[in-house]
Amino acid sequence: MSKLGGYVLFVVLLVTGCDILETGPSTPLKPWGDATLKVNQKGVFYTVSQAENSDSQNIRFDFGDGTYSDWSHLVAPGETVSVMHSWSSSGVYYVRAQAMDANNTVSRWSEGFRVTVSDSVQSSDSFSLQVVGSFELGNNAFTTRLSKKGSYVFLAGHKGGLYIIDVSNPQTPVEIKRYVPQDSLRVPYVNDVKIVGNYAYIAVTYYYSSLTEVEVLNISDPSSPVLVGAYQDTSGHSYFEYLYVVDTLVYVLGQYPHLVIINFKNPAHPVRAGDVQISGYYHYDIFVSGDYAYVSCNEYGAQIIDVHDPTNPNVLNTLTPSGNVSGVFVKLNRLYTASTGGYLTIYDIQDPAHPSQLSSIGFGDNANGVLVQGNYAYVADHTAGLYVVDVSNPELPVVKGGVDTPGNAWSVVVDGNFAYVADGTSLQIVRLR
Repeated sequence: MSKLGGYVLFVVLLVTGCDILETGPSTPLKPWGDATLKVNQKGVFYTVSQAENSDSQNIRFDFGDGTYSDWSHLVAPGETVSVMHSWSSSGVYYVRAQAMDANNTVSRWSEGFRVTVSDSVQSSDSFSLQVVGSFELGNNAFTTRLSKKGSYVFLAGHKGGLYIIDVSNPQTPVEIKRYVPQDSLRVPYVNDVKIVGNYAYIAVTYYYSSLTEVEVLNISDPSSPVLVGAYQDTSGHSYFEYLYVVDTLVYVLGQYPHLVIINFKNPAHPVRAGDVQISGYYHYDIFVSGDYAYVSCNEYGAQIIDVHDPTNPNVLNTLTPSGNVSGVFVKLNRLYTASTGGYLTIYDIQDPAHPSQLSSIGFGDNANGVLVQGNYAYVADHTAGLYVVDVSNPELPVVKGGVDTPGNAWSVVVDGNFAYVADGTSLQIVRLR
């Protein structure tokens, strides 16, 4: 072929629209998600922005039934976008994704992900979450943290004190006792509670006071908790809000840039073992696994602290997933972080000095807390409620179900077929299946 003939052929192909070169924004990755659903059951679908360089894109989905999602917020290259959708009729549908750049130029549609919708019952790993019971806190009370022992839930109710709730009948939870730290001059706030054996450890601050403390209660009889010891700090440089307990060591943090480790080997005379300065001013969660503590540092991400020597802890590493980190959880060499924007991010921490991000998915609001049991992560997502995520493949997490709770979901514990959610002004009890 002559040079002129080649030139003419190139022009013809370009004019007729053949895909020699793709112009405009990059096409998103082929979606994935729930491949089998029932009619009117919501499924969750994901794609990844394949924008080049540092360009951001908006993403939308075509559900194959004549409807489309709204355009997403701007997402960075490699960021995962998720959306929920249900179909009103049975059939086979293909979910596609499309990108739009800052100039409002759209990409081609991605390959379609096949979804089969029928009236048949889903597989045994499906979830159908439903709120079945609740306990409303009194005036001025507010809860973000809870623990469970046997048939009792322990709610840290801030100005309301520590609520002890009998949940043996999930539909009608009943308060059997409320413990309020005693101080005639100051108003106590119970911020967090953790249970080890027959002991409950609570983080307490006092309104307009430099006093902050960790109390340990004997709860062998939940209807009659007994104070057996307390560590008090009046320096004004600590603010005990959130804690984690390993054996007799209590790791506690909150406002102010310090993680403090307290030894309760003798509960009547606890002693400060050590402390370390950490990033940021506000800290919302802590998890200790082996020789390492994992701390949420809000806008500074999550920090990994070497605590093999409790008298001399030191910061080992800092992780910066999307959003401000509020929740952390560790299981089987995996770190799960919950952050603003509704993100659940999973890291491989087999070598805590060199962690690597495996995946990240987004939800509807601000993910405040995360708990992992078995193959599932349970995410407390503020105004969006509770989500269940299959994390059996940590590189490809999939949402299996969700339920909106009436308040703001902050944290969750799971026991059997029920999840217990600290929902701001109430305890919400959710049946999972």
